[in-house]
Amino acid sequence: MIRTSKNKIMPNQKIEYPKTLTTAAWKKAKSIFNNNTGISETLRAAEAAFRAASADIDAINNIYAGDSADGKFLNISGYPAFLADCKRLTNSKAVENYKKSLWTVRDQCKKVAAEKSMSSKQKGIVLDMAKTADLQSVSVNANSISGFLTQEAKRWSSSFDSVLEATFGPVKLKAAAGRAVTFLKTVKGQATPEAKLKEFNKGITTAARDITQILMNRVNNKYQIPYTASSSEKQAAEGLVKFANNNHAATAKNLDAEIKEVESLLRITASVTATKAPTCKELFGGP
Repeated sequence: MIRTSKNKIMPNQKIEYPKTLTTAAWKKAKSIFNNNTGISETLRAAEAAFRAASADIDAINNIYAGDSADGKFLNISGYPAFLADCKRLTNSKAVENYKKSLWTVRDQCKKVAAEKSMSSKQKGIVLDMAKTADLQSVSVNANSISGFLTQEAKRWSSSFDSVLEATFGPVKLKAAAGRAVTFLKTVKGQATPEAKLKEFNKGITTAARDITQILMNRVNNKYQIPYTASSSEKQAAEGLVKFANNNHAATAKNLDAEIKEVESLLRITASVTATKAPTCKELFGGP
């Protein structure tokens, strides 16, 4: 039920109630015991404690299975709720009670094994049960669950940081703005006014759209995070929107004015690229 990594014990598969600790399994095994061992009572209590903790154990199992990681129910805006859930699961009283019930099973099995009247076969059975109960108790203790959930939170945080960087970081925006600057240089370098107009109308939509898509994700807060777009982001995005329209076309009369307007908006965009992307930890806390 467990694996060790850097001295931390974490689940490596679903947490399930051990088959060898069921009352049904013990009913078959206890036939070779001549007297009442008291183990039946501890097993019934452990099974009841597991049922009582099943909701929280299922939640832990779902996290291990990667349901959140592949986007089934977790996205950046849901990360704070996930962190809160991790804290709740780590401190689950129901899981703690289940762990303690396993200790009781373990201790009772060891007590029975220590009786002088026990045969080697009888000792082997109850000591195996004690070991199983002990291993299960370790896999569900607070430290094990906390270590595992912290590892998962860090993994998702790192993944979300990549998304935040792509959306709110300077790299993609700088690249898009750079392409737009190069595009305008090409336009202005045309030999005739007619060629300049043709070149502008051929490429302005794509050049502007590349930038506005990035800026609008920020302005509209695509991922619903605690982020407020700056006035510069809004000004650049709103100004470039008209140029990103497929139906937009400059005329011979307004071409120079439109080029100047785009250049002005690109200067505003350049000021935005100095802004660093927020990190998951900065936005939400966590590990």
